[in-house]
Amino acid sequence: MSLKVVKQKLRSIVGDVLFQLDKVGLSRFFYRPLLKKFPNELRLIQMYFESHPQRIAKKISKVFLDICENGLQASSDSFAKKKYFLRLCFYGLKNKKISETIVNNIERFPVKKMYASTVFGLFDTKLVDDSTLSHCIHKNKYLNESNYKVCLPKVLGEGDTQNCYNLTIPDVSVYQLSDVQVIGGAQVLKDKTLIVYEPAADPKHISVAGAWLYVKQVSSKKSIVCFEAINERNIEVGALIYGRSSGNYFHWVVEYMSRLHTLDLDSQYDNVPLIVPDWLHAQYYDVLSILNYKNRPIIKFSKNTVLKVEKLFIPNYQTNIIDNLQHPNWFISGVSAVHLKEMRSKILKHYSLTQSNINSKNKIYISRKNFFDRSLKNEKKVEKLFLSKGYKIIQPEKLSFEEQVRAFNEASIIVGPGGAAFTNLLFCSEGATVVNFINEYNKDFCLFSNIANIVGANYYHMAGKDIKSKFLDNKDLLVSKYGYNWNSYFVSEKDIIHEFRKIDKSFLL
Repeated sequence: MSLKVVKQKLRSIVGDVLFQLDKVGLSRFFYRPLLKKFPNELRLIQMYFESHPQRIAKKISKVFLDICENGLQASSDSFAKKKYFLRLCFYGLKNKKISETIVNNIERFPVKKMYASTVFGLFDTKLVDDSTLSHCIHKNKYLNESNYKVCLPKVLGEGDTQNCYNLTIPDVSVYQLSDVQVIGGAQVLKDKTLIVYEPAADPKHISVAGAWLYVKQVSSKKSIVCFEAINERNIEVGALIYGRSSGNYFHWVVEYMSRLHTLDLDSQYDNVPLIVPDWLHAQYYDVLSILNYKNRPIIKFSKNTVLKVEKLFIPNYQTNIIDNLQHPNWFISGVSAVHLKEMRSKILKHYSLTQSNINSKNKIYISRKNFFDRSLKNEKKVEKLFLSKGYKIIQPEKLSFEEQVRAFNEASIIVGPGGAAFTNLLFCSEGATVVNFINEYNKDFCLFSNIANIVGANYYHMAGKDIKSKFLDNKDLLVSKYGYNWNSYFVSEKDIIHEFRKIDKSFLL
């Protein structure tokens, strides 16, 4: 097909393709419905990208500037097309020539901002432990890094063999920065430098959850930062304990709230205010309230706010989670047993619960029927099967934090499709049995099995067959095989009955 024909076809179809993004959401799993409807069109778009890297780069640069001049919330059709074109381009492009041209163009163009507090521009990108930052970052270290042995979960029907790996959990420390800005998903800016304090959030990764809306790396040392800020707030001193994925229950509990324990190690932080968003679910603040037993002041801020902090404390992450599906070992994750055991102890004590509180009659099924991604396609039938065997169906997202803790703590068997709700394994009793239904592509994912091992629960995966979608092949720019991570899957009732006969006597009847 000639380039001329490609260009003609693009003129007529690209608008429809891009507007489809608005319907499904600009997120990691938007490819599936798009590819079903526009597989050929996306191939054409890719061909055009590859044929015109310089032209595309200049257009992207201008669109970035247009966004900061007119605002991200612009409602005009023409602007919306530009906005989604930009997101689609930056989500998949890896072309070095395009990145270089973007840098050159953005440095050259003046920026007219819609709001005075809007943050936009090209920033140097440096990790928090970069030696060149030693003049502006002070680090207090409390415990040395620790090595953990991590074993992949047992998979029902596949024997008891487990591969194990050694992981390093970072040392326990607190960084202190002066005169910085905090934007979007807890990104920290110092003058013209983007300071990356979380290894998993390094923008060199193709997509970083909670950060890709605001930051895009365009060279090995440069990132574009674009955040439409309507408000700004000055803070004299505070501790950053939220993060780029605060809206996710797992990240909030395991990654962010465990950082409070780090602050508790040193009395100099006893009165330092905690900086958190004001748009989270009530359950999240319940966790914070229990763990903030030293009654530090809470500073809540609204969306679209730039925080200007004179003295900022950042407890480092006590996890080793590869939040990048392109990494060959993305399924291997480590969590700090010390921090999580401390959190478990405080929360169970708060609700007058014990470490071992199993009631053999309490068996729960964790429903995921209200979620789009990683869903169990035949969940209605599976729920009916477990109901018939005496299981209680619960939807954790509809429960208070206390109700979730009690449900998991008192259950003898916990089963359901994998998701953030399994974070509550942190509160289950020693000796409980856990079966996590999971897509066959994720069967080695060991994050929740690590938590189960910490509390002494018996944990298993049961792998389901992936519901095949039309994906571009692995060489294509826009999608890779790791997209299967978000696919729905199917677990047959026959296989469930066969495997659960070894776990639950009620399946023998």
